[in-house]
Amino acid sequence: MKDLVYSLDEENYYDSDEIKDRIEVERHISTLYVAKKVTYSHKDFIILSDLTDWMIDYAYDEASEWAESYLKDITNEKAKELELKIIALFNENVKQPTFLP
Repeated sequence: MKDLVYSLDEENYYDSDEIKDRIEVERHISTLYVAKKVTYSHKDFIILSDLTDWMIDYAYDEASEWAESYLKDITNEKAKELELKIIALFNENVKQPTFLP
């Protein structure tokens, strides 16, 4: 049951305890939707290419053509290693997301 979530409107999903409270308030429920719970982690929201693209754009805004070669030396292998380090840093220092989709 921990891997399931419930909804009265197919938009907002809740765990079993919270849906029980909502059912008590709602009284006339025709349908209860059940879905598999999606668990997010920092890894789901860290996209290194977005970060480096932003950094390159910001560097260009600050230094124009002088920044054209900024971050061009990041190989695919280095990028993957860097992404894993950023994920590890978040995992060690910040609580994982707890929201439901």
